[in-house]
Amino acid sequence: MDEAQFSSTGTVLNPGWGHFDSAFFPWHRELLYRFEQDLRSVRPNVTIPYWDWSRARSAGSAGRPFTHDFIGEDGTDTAGDRVLRQSGAPTPYPYPFDPETWSIVVTDTPAEPRTFRRAFAERGDAPALPLNDTVVPGTGTTVRRAFASSAFTTLRARSEDLHNLVHRWAGGNMITASSPNDPVSGCITHKSIACGRFGRTFTRRCRST
Repeated sequence: MDEAQFSSTGTVLNPGWGHFDSAFFPWHRELLYRFEQDLRSVRPNVTIPYWDWSRARSAGSAGRPFTHDFIGEDGTDTAGDRVLRQSGAPTPYPYPFDPETWSIVVTDTPAEPRTFRRAFAERGDAPALPLNDTVVPGTGTTVRRAFASSAFTTLRARSEDLHNLVHRWAGGNMITASSPNDPVSGCITHKSIACGRFGRTFTRRCRST
């Protein structure tokens, strides 16, 4: 199953396994696993890169994935938030990833544009990415507070709060149920932060029982 379809199925259908319940962590880990296995069917030694959005927050930051030579930059307002090629780039396009030919196959509705779109920090409920120690608008927690949660239900709720904020911050395709249409959801995946924390917590607690 295509990762965008997998995401849409687990988010929209009833029950929506991917969010707002105890399956939030394992469902997203399964999404990442399936995507990585698909990548390895093409290149066996590939692994999913890691974007720490609590640190690589602005253009030019080391580890920030939004560059023309990687997965493209922000969308262009005058083009309906479509992610465009680097201005003035030669033809043929010199980078492996071409945002203007990126295929959008799965959409939430038939009327949704089949273009690759982003709209960084344009929503009033997501003007900034989460921070380690400061609560930003659009969320009720911080990264450290979420990961310090002793109860699983609190860890899940706080982590999902941060996760949802990143989706809204990115905008465009990332605010749809078929968000893996944006490579930052499936390939670079901010989900790896929360899911990695869940994996470590789960392993530690299993060893202690």
